[in-house]
Amino acid sequence: VMFRSTLIASVLFLSAAAAASEGIDISAFFMPRAEEIAIARSAAPAKVSERATIMVLAKDGYEIAVKGSNSFVCLVIRSFGNPTHDHEYMYMPGIVVPECLDENAAKTILPVQLHRAELAVRKTPPHEIEAAVRGGFQSGRFQRVETVAFSYMMSEAMTFGGGQRGPAHVMIYLPDDYTNDMIGGFSFKERFVIVEGGPDQPFVAANVYLPDKAIAVKKPE
Repeated sequence: VMFRSTLIASVLFLSAAAAASEGIDISAFFMPRAEEIAIARSAAPAKVSERATIMVLAKDGYEIAVKGSNSFVCLVIRSFGNPTHDHEYMYMPGIVVPECLDENAAKTILPVQLHRAELAVRKTPPHEIEAAVRGGFQSGRFQRVETVAFSYMMSEAMTFGGGQRGPAHVMIYLPDDYTNDMIGGFSFKERFVIVEGGPDQPFVAANVYLPDKAIAVKKPE
């Protein structure tokens, strides 16, 4: 009886999640191409972003808008671009996170972000996106972070929804055997914050928050 009840509850949950995804207005996540390119570039100092490859969100996922001449890749991450266990957060149009990833991050972090976007523009339910990412790591489709990688996230255009501005920072990606205690045990309110990963994020993300004067590029008008 308990097994049957659990099974019924799971089916109802999955059906509700699928129905909720069907009601998503994906068009709300798109922006004019020129504006998105400008916002993506604002993630890093011009010395980096003006020669970086720029990707923009299109109907089938991200595509290259500008082919760069250095090893950096810049794009604007949406709410579905990064791991979250709060599925209500997965499809929130107001979240805009410009990011410029270095060569190592472009090989490890970026492919996951791109795949999440490919699934999201098809209105894939959040639990299916998370399962697909976990499966990708298990199958070897996605590379684990085995050496230090980083990205610039310094744009004044960064917002977390509801008009809340995101803090300028540099993201450092580390192998998943690192822990917060190993690098000092910082709290989330300090300028150096570490976020330990999980099955759908088998790496450690360390956020180094910067003072406002360090913002790379003002928000494009």
